[in-house]
Amino acid sequence: MNQDNWRLCRKCQGLFLNDGKVSHCPTGGAHDSAGSPDYMLSDTAPAPDNVLGLPIEATLNGYEDWNALSITSPGGGNVGINVVSRGTSQEGSEPSGVYAETDGWGTALSGVATDGTGVSGKSVTGRGVTGRSRSSDGVQGVSEGGTGVFGEGLQNGVHGKSASGRAIFGENTADGDGVGGFSESGTGVAGVSKKGSGVYARSDSGLAGYFQGHIKVTGEIRMDGADFAEEFCVPRDIVAGTVMVIDDAGALAVSRNPYDKRVAGVIAGAGSHRPGLILDSAGETQANLARRAISLIGKAYCHVDASQSPIGVGDLLTTAAVPGYAMRATDRDRAFGAVLGKALAPLREGRGLIPILVCLQ
Repeated sequence: MNQDNWRLCRKCQGLFLNDGKVSHCPTGGAHDSAGSPDYMLSDTAPAPDNVLGLPIEATLNGYEDWNALSITSPGGGNVGINVVSRGTSQEGSEPSGVYAETDGWGTALSGVATDGTGVSGKSVTGRGVTGRSRSSDGVQGVSEGGTGVFGEGLQNGVHGKSASGRAIFGENTADGDGVGGFSESGTGVAGVSKKGSGVYARSDSGLAGYFQGHIKVTGEIRMDGADFAEEFCVPRDIVAGTVMVIDDAGALAVSRNPYDKRVAGVIAGAGSHRPGLILDSAGETQANLARRAISLIGKAYCHVDASQSPIGVGDLLTTAAVPGYAMRATDRDRAFGAVLGKALAPLREGRGLIPILVCLQ
């Protein structure tokens, strides 16, 4: 069945039947079809166009400034247009209740609402809304003040699937969240991978990850860093690898005396070693002092002095008379309680920077 004489109203952009009767525009008065082309609605499209067997087709040729189909729901009404695809189909085929296509630049299907839903998709067992694109976005949602895309479901509110790229991508150009996940009693955001990383985070200038609350890990925690460190207040402009001791005020100072039992550790970050774990990064600051990570346990590079005795691998190290340097502990009685750690590389003479195993004792 074909039905022609359908026109577009300039005021409401709605499609109405121009049958000579008085039409009522939801914006007030009668519809205004000045300049509108004629539209034809048909339940059977001529071959080969009717490949999907759509129950209704709206065709527009030769006009560039009009929409192929624009439906407006009057105030107090339900839906502007209701199209249903019924019947059975073979496995793998996807019959559509509504199908929209554009050959050039533009939007195949656009939904706009003042305070309601621009486009709504509902399905009992399948997908409510499906979007596909060869080079751009399959589905795009834009909101000036609300949610660009909202998904709700008994299982997955939003499901993203990708063969090579990101299944779900979130971008925030201001200072908000790129992706946010919230749950009443379950998991806000869950990441699962069979071979790769379940969750990957990166930041160019801030924190790659921030957790407010407890963290439970059932497997191993692996870190690329080499030592366990903690932040302390220290004098400014001290180079990494400097040996530090506890001063009379409880802060840290550069070591200056041999066999100092107040030895605390080494300024972290010298050479190729970096801390794997840093504690107390939010501690209090003090005037004229800087907060620095001090290596307390593990591998770190340290300034050593071998002018009094050569240093070999495995030798115990203690504070030296040279400020900020360690030396070989040759006096076992004086070394008790003043050992900084063990040498992991030799230094036969002079002064240098060598890796050590920090183990205060």
